[in-house]
Amino acid sequence: MTAFLDSRLLRRTVLAAAAVTFAVGATACSSDDAGSGGTDGSPAAAEAGSADPTGYAFDSSRKNLATAVEKAFASKDGKAHWDGDTLVLTVDGDSSLPTAGITECRVLEHLVVDGDRTAVVYPDRRFDCETELADH
Repeated sequence: MTAFLDSRLLRRTVLAAAAVTFAVGATACSSDDAGSGGTDGSPAAAEAGSADPTGYAFDSSRKNLATAVEKAFASKDGKAHWDGDTLVLTVDGDSSLPTAGITECRVLEHLVVDGDRTAVVYPDRRFDCETELADH
């Protein structure tokens, strides 16, 4: 039974990671603010004025990353936002299930850069991903 649950969790994690990766790329490529923000409108000037750390997938911003995460977790009514350096994903669902928080945390942890943190919030419980993944 444990092997079955592990394979289902792995499959769900891979699918969710693929969906988020695709959404990040699509969001970054279609972003209206990708070339704005600098004094001359150039990408270099926009980067110089950005408070986002670098290294996100597809040279995305934190705003685009949160938007992509929301799209990827839309089936769970996912809402994402940044709280300081923590990417917080709020989802609907049952936090008492054995895999609650784990799949979401594994996906989120692969999207952020060093120094960022992640959390998943269910209606009745918040999972700090670093702690949650250390326990599994």
